Amino acid sequence: MWSMYKKSQTEVEDSEAWQLAQIYPNAACHDGTNVVFVTALPDAVDPYVLPETESISDMVMLAAAYLFQEQEHGLHLTKAQAKRLFNHPAHRLWCARYEEDQQALFESDYNANRNYALSVGLDNWPEFSVDLTPADARNIMLETLTSSSVT
Repeated sequence: MWSMYKKSQTEVEDSEAWQLAQIYPNAACHDGTNVVFVTALPDAVDPYVLPETESISDMVMLAAAYLFQEQEHGLHLTKAQAKRLFNHPAHRLWCARYEEDQQALFESDYNANRNYALSVGLDNWPEFSVDLTPADARNIMLETLTSSSVT
């Protein structure tokens, strides 16, 4: 099992995240908010274990809904789930790190996430425009989570 905690939790002495950060001080933090560890504490208290789903989009939404909430417990997931999540357009859009020559990828990721949001009734996603920035897209994702019933 791998685990994911809020970055701020790694600074709370003796917390699970802090303990893992002592072992893995260079753990991945792609989005500046969540830290991914390639292990989980065997005695972790009440972790949220990400369920296996056939739909990667459903898995993304479950993980996003959990991580959106403020909590002290970690999210546990398998290595395969982590790889699937990190390769999903929602992860790239959430991290908001696109190079200048990646405008087409940014637009594709935005539209993939918008299409999914619209398909599940989340209708507050505006159409893509050339003026949209990755930071704007991340804010749209936050607004969608805030206004949705998945939180």
